[in-house]
Amino acid sequence: MMQRFKMIYSYRGTSYLGWQRDNVQKKTIQSTMESAIQNFSGHPSIIFGSSRTDSGVHALGAVAHVDIRKLDKSGKEVSPIEFKRAVNAYLSGEDIIIQDAEEVPSYFHARFTSKSKTYKYRLICGNQKSLFCHDTHWMLNRELDFNSMQEATKLFVGKKDFSNFRGPLEEKEVDPFKNIQQFDLIETELPFELANRPQDFRSFEFITKGEGFLKHQVRAMVGSLVRIGEGGLSFNELSDLFQHKKRGHEYRFAPPQGLYLWNVEYPPKEEWYDLWKKSSEQRVAFRKAKSKEEDDLD
Repeated sequence: MMQRFKMIYSYRGTSYLGWQRDNVQKKTIQSTMESAIQNFSGHPSIIFGSSRTDSGVHALGAVAHVDIRKLDKSGKEVSPIEFKRAVNAYLSGEDIIIQDAEEVPSYFHARFTSKSKTYKYRLICGNQKSLFCHDTHWMLNRELDFNSMQEATKLFVGKKDFSNFRGPLEEKEVDPFKNIQQFDLIETELPFELANRPQDFRSFEFITKGEGFLKHQVRAMVGSLVRIGEGGLSFNELSDLFQHKKRGHEYRFAPPQGLYLWNVEYPPKEEWYDLWKKSSEQRVAFRKAKSKEEDDLD
């Protein structure tokens, strides 16, 4: 008999080649966690994550689920506390830690029953170079127009077609319409490594919350705002990216090391099954519509 565990975990993504396991023997968050869980349970398992972050991206509140046998190697029933303790022990030496674990029903899905995800992006700019924070922030050696960037954040809020804000390898069957509930830009205190140099640096934090995001979408949005802050892109030019399908070269992707998966929210437990079922039906319907659209083009 199997049981499903929901895990809330954190990781520092610097040493990993992204979240998702691939066919090549690369060190990823998924493969590292699956190895630790197998060492504990004695059998291979697949973990399913709430988000598949890129190489170098970090997380403070990521969520995943995994199915393991209800009884451990000794025949004892596995509790969430024991699961968390043992898997963290096997993750010793890795930049991954499980913060919490709980048993959940089989229709809970870390990705498809989520309500929203919050990402934060950290950027430091200034007129000097620094030896610190390069793997946890985007270090930009120039000044930015904070007010212009802040004004442009409102363009991202709402349900819109984000086709022009996704990675080149995004799966075709993924719906480009995403509902962004929040996008804020705030100035923050400098990290302690730079706290004694306020005359040289400024620290910014981009905060965005949505029901879901396309691959590289957050980094594309941040990159476009930085272009505005540099004076290389106007408010109207950014707005036009939502009106035209073909993407130009108006922005760049922000580098991965400043991005953090901050939090994943879920509805009350009694809504999980209906949400999982609805999500499954929507994915099937979108794939069918996409297939018909491609057939019509033949």
